[in-house]
Parts: sequence; C-alpha cells; structure tokens
Amino acid sequence: MSKACDRVEWDFLAEMMTHLGFHADWIVLIVRCVCSVSYSVSLNGSNGEWFSPSRDLRQGDPLSPCLFFICVEGFSRLINEAKQKGLMRGASVGREIFSINHLFFPNDCILFGDDYNEGANVV
Repeated sequence: MSKACDRVEWDFLAEMMTHLGFHADWIVLIVRCVCSVSYSVSLNGSNGEWFSPSRDLRQGDPLSPCLFFICVEGFSRLINEAKQKGLMRGASVGREIFSINHLFFPNDCILFGDDYNEGANVV
C-alpha cells in the first residue's frame, strides 16, 4: 500500500474524483490538502532547502488510503466503461464464460487485453 501511494499523481487523483462525481469544491479542498506538504533534508545537523513533491500521498496520513482507493475505483470504472463500449477486451477465463480486464494489488496493477490498437489506445 505504501509503495502504491508513492506513485499517485495529484492530477490523476483530481480526475478520478471528478469522474466519480465529487463536487468541485471538495476536489479543490482535497487537492490543497495533498499538495500542501514540503520537505527539507537534514544532513549532519544542517538543514537543506525546502522542496515540494509533485505526486505522492503521504504515508501515515489517515486520508491517504481512502484517496488511493478513490483512484483505484475511478480507474476500474474507466476500464469497465471502455470494455462495455467494446474498446477493450479482457482475457477469457474458463470456456469464455467471462473475461478479466484488470486486477489491482496494493503495489501493482495488471491489465489484460488484446493486441488491437483500440485496446492499447484506451490504456
């Protein structure tokens, strides 16, 4: 979970919240909370200059797991919408009873698809 939170782009979080129907004011408030962090590295008692990251959800922040799952849910819905529109096909399971198009793990995402341009463009 901590590794996956390190990879979340703030713009992607805002897009997923928009896609899931969050109110614009709420999205602005959440993005401000996420973007407000800055760091300074201390080496041998001497503090370096302050810098701000351009992505990441803070580890240990109680809000971070919720925001990560918003990203997972939004991305999952986008992929399912593409599948329903016939833009992306998943891998058949069993005797083609159903197909799988994505799996999410705490530190990985696996996408299953075909070799057609439409599926690659969707991704």
